[in-house]
Amino acid sequence: MARNESVIVSSYFDGEYAESYDQFKLYFTRYGRIWRRDLQSGLEAPLAGMRDIPAGDNWYLRGNQLFIVNRQRLISPTLLRFDLVTGRREQVMNLDAFLPGPLPGVTVSPDGRLLAYSTLAHSDLEIRLVSYFR
Repeated sequence: MARNESVIVSSYFDGEYAESYDQFKLYFTRYGRIWRRDLQSGLEAPLAGMRDIPAGDNWYLRGNQLFIVNRQRLISPTLLRFDLVTGRREQVMNLDAFLPGPLPGVTVSPDGRLLAYSTLAHSDLEIRLVSYFR
């Protein structure tokens, strides 16, 4: 690819997308699931180990970890951490009154110690911050 030239790397996605830190993989949402595309081989597939969790547009890539809002529990959604190297998945915490929709869902600080997420409480939009959430 020449400098400043764009190419189509995926013909369909329906939510978030993020490039891996090593720049060899692209993660994106398709059909409500997280997919991975190898940018060297062009192969793409649903992310193994996450096929049973609908992701929608509420996930965040930080290093080799995906943070996913699991909205299967409507009253109190949970935050999951998925390690892309080991394939290990774990629940991190419950999220209070998580706001689904087009607003940013979750973000994690570069050092991985702070979590921010948005909520709707009493008709007000709020940003909640969790320190040392690991």
